[in-house]
Amino acid sequence: KSLEWFKRVYPNIEKVKAPVKGTDVNVEELLATKPDVLLASSSEQVAKATEAGIPSVHVEFQNFTDLKRTVELTAEVIGTQGAYERAQKYNAYMKRNISLVKERLGNLPQSDKPKVLHIGAGDEVTKVTGSGVVIDEWIKLAGGTNAVSDVKGMKGVSMEQITAAAPDVIIVGGDTSARGVQTIKDDAAWADIPAVKNGKVYRNPLGTFNWDRYSTEEALQVLWSAKTLHPDKFTDVDLVKETREFYATYYGYNLTEDEAKLIIAGDAPR
Repeated sequence: KSLEWFKRVYPNIEKVKAPVKGTDVNVEELLATKPDVLLASSSEQVAKATEAGIPSVHVEFQNFTDLKRTVELTAEVIGTQGAYERAQKYNAYMKRNISLVKERLGNLPQSDKPKVLHIGAGDEVTKVTGSGVVIDEWIKLAGGTNAVSDVKGMKGVSMEQITAAAPDVIIVGGDTSARGVQTIKDDAAWADIPAVKNGKVYRNPLGTFNWDRYSTEEALQVLWSAKTLHPDKFTDVDLVKETREFYATYYGYNLTEDEAKLIIAGDAPR
């Protein structure tokens, strides 16, 4: 309900009852909605709902393989031919994009792989993303190396650690990414970091959810990150066109060209 593009694409979300906060779930309120099934990425929610007699399915992923399995599992739970066909179509599209990037960047020498620092949100610029999560997977696929691969998951680090990592590229995600980029540019402590000196601090696209994590829009992130790190190798990839086609195909929503550009820029709807 707090995601602006989600509300634009599916206005009815405002009316949907949500007896959930974080990993907590109000079982009494959940039972009142009389669900046929609960899909949850939190094992705690699944356990609570199962105990209350609600059929529950754990859907969670930290890599591309499990994302595709999650899509298939969701279609299996919904159980219709349309759901199955849409899941197969999505997974084929995801596979196509991964294969395209691998094909063009597979033989890239290590010296041509920029060190990438991913920051999860603009209001916590020292909370960075290391290994063991899907973000690390697309950084590597896109022809980069994770500047903080020794960190596990998303964690706060010191400015000294960031300086020592010396990232060539910085990517800021979340709906406060604009604030994060500005903070980095204005703070003298970041001034000597290669990415800042060379103007390679970027906002990650943000659609119905963050492209960079836990969303089917990961299929678009694969293309965006590869084109951002190695633009010369993806001049033929039209991200505006890909985004508009994706939304029409999988969300049944016809984005305008300007709307697609806003999403790619990490901006909210006008």
